[in-house]
Amino acid sequence: MNKDIERFLVELREFSLSKNVELFLVGGAVRDILSDRIPSDYDFTGDNAIPLAKEFANEMKYPLVKLDETPGRETFRVVKSPQIEFDFTAMQGGDIEEDLMRRDFSINAMAMPLSTNFNKAPVLLDPANGEKDLKEKKIRVISPETFKDDPLRILRAFRFAAQLKFEIEPETANQIRKNVFLLKEVAVERIFYELKQFLKAPQCSVFFPEFCDCGLLKTLFPESDAFKNKLTNAFNNIENIVADPTSNLSEAVDESLSKGILDKASLLKLCAILYPIRSREKYPAVEILQNMNASNSEIKWMSSTIEAGKYAYDFEFNCEKTSGQKGISYSLAKRTYPHTIFGIILAASIYPEWMAANRKTIQAFIHYYCKSYFPARQEPSLLNGHDLIDKFKLQPGPQFKNILDELEDARILGEISTKEQAWKLAENLIKCT
Repeated sequence: MNKDIERFLVELREFSLSKNVELFLVGGAVRDILSDRIPSDYDFTGDNAIPLAKEFANEMKYPLVKLDETPGRETFRVVKSPQIEFDFTAMQGGDIEEDLMRRDFSINAMAMPLSTNFNKAPVLLDPANGEKDLKEKKIRVISPETFKDDPLRILRAFRFAAQLKFEIEPETANQIRKNVFLLKEVAVERIFYELKQFLKAPQCSVFFPEFCDCGLLKTLFPESDAFKNKLTNAFNNIENIVADPTSNLSEAVDESLSKGILDKASLLKLCAILYPIRSREKYPAVEILQNMNASNSEIKWMSSTIEAGKYAYDFEFNCEKTSGQKGISYSLAKRTYPHTIFGIILAASIYPEWMAANRKTIQAFIHYYCKSYFPARQEPSLLNGHDLIDKFKLQPGPQFKNILDELEDARILGEISTKEQAWKLAENLIKCT
């Protein structure tokens, strides 16, 4: 355990003892400690947990953040540093065991008194036999009412299964099938968050067939349900590429781009789900994502990646010409930038036969994009609109834009490299119009 976290725990322990308030560490942190993992979150509850948190923050001069002020479910966060923070939640029910039995899954329904030693033989409260399920790697719902109380737990079951690589226990899977329709009652932003957490798991493709079998794909994306077998393969392909993009795409993919691909893995899988949908709109993904309250940046990224994937798939790769010649590799790069690589990953994952048939030319194109086009695109333009207005007295319009585009094409292709060359080309372009 992190030494700073340990000191913070000791500080909280001593404070709670001085106030005669018993606190319990609950949920994921307990699960992680029992699994010999370092907890990422620390959640506490108990009688008077909220008043204690407020008093602790006030006396120790720590920031206190309100997370939820719903009566009976109040949650506050005490922040020691950006990396160290503890959450305090009002206890549900009359005692800690009743609180635990109101939680979602047995592996999340364990508690340790703050007074225990978390590192050596800790005291464990486990009314739902979560430790047994933890050892057997099972996700088991605590009660038949669990999903009715909060249908979002249906998605959380798959999120935990994928993140922990656990099996969803058969009766829990049955309960999911019976209650999956209740997800329509859940706020869309909560669904979107949990869905992304599930898709972020490195091997969620293993759990995707059961995800579909339990009715989640049909409930969340009814138009994509017909493509569920193809999507399972696409997820597996995406995960393989994300795990080693250099081997699966091109040796030109560097560490920075590999990290960018990893960071976007969950959104790439969402793109795969939305890719085959057809409607009256050219890219219905936008409307669907808006209905799920995705952020504007997420909507723009995914719709642009889907468009790049469609364009890359329809592009006619020429085995004889894989350089940066205008009209060949350059046109594909320009049309799909900056989503080019993500679009190729998407197309290659959905249509592996396309990737196999064009592997050498696609690899050559990726090399061109990473080593030539992208670095050149990052460099500043030689001339801008103000330059054209000042020197040639041009006014913004179709001609204006065409000249700037031609100048940028020539710069990226290496046909011009100085301002003097750019002025000369601009002058020639103006004379020709």
